[in-house]
Amino acid sequence: MTKKILIVDDSKTQRLTLKLKLERHGYEVIDAENGMEAIKLVYEQAPSLVLSDVIMPSINGYHLCRLIKRDKLTKHIPVILLTVLDKKIDRFWGLRAGADEFFCKDGSDDELIKKVEALLNKKESFTNEMLISINDTNQYDFTSKVAEILDESLVKSTLTNEFRDLAEFVLDEKTFNHKLFNLLSSILDYNLLGVFYNESDKKDKILYFAQNECDIEPNVLKSAKDKILANIVARNIDNYSRLKLDYKMFESHSIEENYKHSISSIEEFSSEVIVPIENEGKLIGALALFHKSPSKYVNTQILDTIVTELKMVLKIKWLYSETKLLAIIDPLTELYNRRYFQQVLEKEFLRSNRYTSPLSIAMIDIDNFKKLNDNYGHQFGDEVLQVVSRLFQESLRKTDYVARYGGEELIAVLPETSIEQAIIPIERLRCKIADHMFMYDFRRVNVTVSIGIAQNSFDMLSTDSFVKQADNALYEAKQKGKNRIELAINRI
Repeated sequence: MTKKILIVDDSKTQRLTLKLKLERHGYEVIDAENGMEAIKLVYEQAPSLVLSDVIMPSINGYHLCRLIKRDKLTKHIPVILLTVLDKKIDRFWGLRAGADEFFCKDGSDDELIKKVEALLNKKESFTNEMLISINDTNQYDFTSKVAEILDESLVKSTLTNEFRDLAEFVLDEKTFNHKLFNLLSSILDYNLLGVFYNESDKKDKILYFAQNECDIEPNVLKSAKDKILANIVARNIDNYSRLKLDYKMFESHSIEENYKHSISSIEEFSSEVIVPIENEGKLIGALALFHKSPSKYVNTQILDTIVTELKMVLKIKWLYSETKLLAIIDPLTELYNRRYFQQVLEKEFLRSNRYTSPLSIAMIDIDNFKKLNDNYGHQFGDEVLQVVSRLFQESLRKTDYVARYGGEELIAVLPETSIEQAIIPIERLRCKIADHMFMYDFRRVNVTVSIGIAQNSFDMLSTDSFVKQADNALYEAKQKGKNRIELAINRI
């Protein structure tokens, strides 16, 4: 079957010259003198390849190329841009417009024919269905078709700018949330909108909801949260099977009476879309939309653009949180470091004194740690420290803070916890460590810990004396035979 090539050039002489060259090589040639005529021929005759000049009035070669490549019916048609321009910026714009090749008019005929043949040989052939679909567009007004594609490009460009303006507010949580939800609400049609962004340096992961044109009952929010979480977990992103999400309504819209209705069950939503947002295999956020009307999110072009741009903003937010996290995390144990522990303790100490609420700390030291390093090597010692750290963290609540205090010493801040309440999880932790199967060279190695627990008293003057009490209790546990807990009661 003879391949059909469309030549587009506002110069009649240039069109004729190219036509003769291509016909000599057995190609069928059609031609257009401007971009509008060319796009019409693309839909009417479905050429195998388009050879277009860059510099033309009204719709230039870059515009024509972008129009062809933006439509799913025509995007597989190869485009070669012809020009006398040979600057790097011209090639850059040509390739950015979607051109398959960029060819200077003063190049040799053989070089041009080679490029044409290479593109035609690797081009996806049109199926009958594709040709029928393209031919069906003949009924449309092509001016409207071009306007539609250009309007879509304008919308995407505007969205890109709007989302990138958000980047300057990533450090201001309140302003960022406000602007993000306002932007999404101005673009997307929904009854319930959910946005989650994952930040490494924050213990509490929050899924923010917004409602629109309805009241969402609390049980629906929980069901929506469970659906979003299940979707994330099902994708097995960066081992987020244990991800826990809290949720809250970001903003309650004031709804006029004639629009007001309520959603009392998740089943009332006929349309939904849940999009986990990933970057390099890591979950950095998620976007979810729910609506009562069916088939609300069938056309995903704008949604895809929103997700792409939201990903860029969330990536910045994620990287910032990662940077903050590196400043407060101990790299070996992945617990908080001593500097951050001091900041947390100061804050909780002041809060405890102000509201007369209980506050406890627990200090742990791995028994005979130097012998472990000497007998089995520092690598084994590091593994022990990592396992003990993990068990310590898993034994406490999300609201507690666990840190590496120094060497083989770990410490935890337990807000709203009396010394009597602290004993229960800490004793469970001590037993768990003693029972853990630490293995070296196929032999079990017994590992135990000694622990000191102290509670804030309201006549205590500083966090230093608070930590000193826990440290003294820990020292006493060591003196009394190790693998035990001692309480700092009225010890200074």
